[in-house]
Amino acid sequence: MKTSIPSFCLCFTVFRLKICFRVPL
Repeated sequence: MKTSIPSFCLCFTVFRLKICFRVPL
């Protein structure tokens, strides 16, 4: 198993375009 860096995904919609990106804690 791989060790993953704690993070959360932040998503928002702009002009009907969904944008998601990860933010490391």
